[in-house]
Amino acid sequence: MKHRPSRLTRLISITALPLTLWVLSCASMDVGGAETENPDGSIDAECVAAEPRDWHEDDTLFETGEENRRVEKDYEGAIAQYARIEKPSPFYERALVNIGVCKFRLGEQSEALAIFTGYLDEYAIDEPGLWRLHSMVEARRQARAVASFFRALIEFGMGDYESVIDHARNYNIEFPAQLAMAPWVMRMVGVSLARTGRIDEARSYLEIARERYPENAHINALAKELEDL
Repeated sequence: MKHRPSRLTRLISITALPLTLWVLSCASMDVGGAETENPDGSIDAECVAAEPRDWHEDDTLFETGEENRRVEKDYEGAIAQYARIEKPSPFYERALVNIGVCKFRLGEQSEALAIFTGYLDEYAIDEPGLWRLHSMVEARRQARAVASFFRALIEFGMGDYESVIDHARNYNIEFPAQLAMAPWVMRMVGVSLARTGRIDEARSYLEIARERYPENAHINALAKELEDL
């Protein structure tokens, strides 16, 4: 009787092929003894990022930063800890965004907005590669949720309502697990629609918000503002 590989074996073989090819391509880059160098002398970032590393020190730095930021409200101290975490650490993206949060808490709105915008529009736009751990994908999701919230909050405070609408209209769809931030963002988007003259659109948006977050204080505040128009 001819042996046939199991469905699981075939699936593993198929899904592992792209990763195998990529690993071989990384291993083939050996210029001047540096396995992660490209022929032109540049460093292949993905290959470097995939090298096994001990992230214990970065874990400690991040947790210390969290303690400084959340408990002690020592935002300068938190920034000092976060800033020591470098790419390609799995803690880097959250550390970068949290530096922006600390800048916001210190009243440095422009600096904070620049960090959030740079992260969202330039850094976190690539699709995670096969080498990324699930924890890194989840870390990016969390970092993007926080950065998107604070960008909208700053833009709203500046009266830049068009940017709030453009950047945050679908926040609740993209980050449905953010039960505290999502209603707040929907409130800002709804108010922004109203203040830019799109009253009917704002009221339709309110109905969506009410369906998703009934009896929420932010949604109730949005309804009250629309009633007065």
